[in-house]
Amino acid sequence: MPAIDADRWNARYRQGWHAVPHQPREILKCAEKYLARGGLVLDLAMGIGLNAWWLMKQNYRVVGVDISSEAVLCAKQRNPELMAIIADLSEYYFPSKAFSAVLNFYFLDRSLLRDFARILVPNGIAVVETLTTDMLEIKPELPINFLLKKGELEDLFSGWTIHYYQEGWQSSDHGGKKAIASIIAQLPDSCSKC
Repeated sequence: MPAIDADRWNARYRQGWHAVPHQPREILKCAEKYLARGGLVLDLAMGIGLNAWWLMKQNYRVVGVDISSEAVLCAKQRNPELMAIIADLSEYYFPSKAFSAVLNFYFLDRSLLRDFARILVPNGIAVVETLTTDMLEIKPELPINFLLKKGELEDLFSGWTIHYYQEGWQSSDHGGKKAIASIIAQLPDSCSKC
């Protein structure tokens, strides 16, 4: 499956998918006040690196990971200083207590979300936004295992300090609407899940 995913995403990027300049995710702009200045941020499924680019302009160091070599190449062209990795996130092992923040936008791997407590430093920040099962109302073909159930994201961060949480319908970057769950959560200073 990973090779098929890489091929599918590479084809999308070659066709100019996301070629239109975008701003970083709004939730990232909101989360910036909680991030450790100059900290090392992990950007999962980074795509063409728009969030990484914005963070690097704010003097953060960023490690970006994506399965698409096309996306990583584009991200590196925009951000030569970006530490970029082409990898299948379901098989990649991140070091413990290495990152001050983790970004996870529109990619859902529940085991990876549960691993954030291990890979973040104490008081590290998780910023997550992804689709919910409400999306099935307008896109019934979406695989349900890549959609969050109602309240699931908040449950995954039980025991963390929640700085922001929202769940519901929003306008999409592409002119439609999307059902999402978003969270900015801070790992406690000492975490029993680590």
